[in-house]
Amino acid sequence: MSPPNINVTPGLLTVVEQDLNRCIELQLAGYEWIAFQTQNDYQLHDYDLSPAAAAGLYAGCWGVSYRPVDFWRDGKNLAEQTLSLGGRFLVMDIEEAAKDTRDARGLRRVIDGCRAGGWAGAVHLNTLGPPYNPDVNDYAIDLQSFLETGGGVQTQCYANAYDSYAPELGVRYWTRVGVPRDRLNIQISLFPAESDAQHPNRRLDGAAWLPLLKAAGVTRDFSIFMAEAATDADITGLLPLSRLPVVVNPTGANRLAALDLLRGSVDYWRVNNLDEWAIQRQRQTLAWRVLNVIQSGANLDAIRAALDKAGAPKP
Repeated sequence: MSPPNINVTPGLLTVVEQDLNRCIELQLAGYEWIAFQTQNDYQLHDYDLSPAAAAGLYAGCWGVSYRPVDFWRDGKNLAEQTLSLGGRFLVMDIEEAAKDTRDARGLRRVIDGCRAGGWAGAVHLNTLGPPYNPDVNDYAIDLQSFLETGGGVQTQCYANAYDSYAPELGVRYWTRVGVPRDRLNIQISLFPAESDAQHPNRRLDGAAWLPLLKAAGVTRDFSIFMAEAATDADITGLLPLSRLPVVVNPTGANRLAALDLLRGSVDYWRVNNLDEWAIQRQRQTLAWRVLNVIQSGANLDAIRAALDKAGAPKP
């Protein structure tokens, strides 16, 4: 199975160790990747990525750079940490320091640092939500340095904090300044807004984010800042977008337990008025995915019976 494209699939950032059970829950809810903060300015952090990988999540690393003078150093450190921990992808968060870097290709130093640190693959940029009046104003960020590596852009559309950060405006702005739509991931926050924000301490739960993301045309191309802030209710509220989970080699009773969760997802979609054609498509996807990961015939009859009970059409 090829690795997921983190630009167009649901994922999460985190600064906290995630145990196996939590990773399984996230993977069953449709999240395909998770990034651990292994670098922040001069500080480096170690994480055990193996529980995420064991649960079927594509595990990578993210870092933060604050000053142009440190771009090369931070890129190199993040790359070395990512490689040493076995991370599969790399994301660099640059916000205010990314502004006005376009003309001089100022963010190229981040990429050069990543290459010096041994990272040969795509480098993704995590950055600000859109500017006020996104059809006119422009941050002049050097996007090209990231895009030419094969990377994409994660934009922090924290509408809980600022009205101008609405996901719809984020899509409008970033595509206007040259980010291909299939390289753009809309990031939401489940933390309360900071005290100096337009809406201090306002928190939007998963269900409240749903219409904002839909208004932007977002389907699965979103991410959450951060995993530790996501409650079970938040995850449930976002299920209509995160869609069906991918079942990765569950065995025995665990496989049947996973199917129970999946059937619950179908029930949730129906109660919340997801179009019947969409439910049917999701059921069919479920059937294909489950049958494609079966490694032995021992539980095949039980799996088929459970799928029939769920109403899944046979592929």
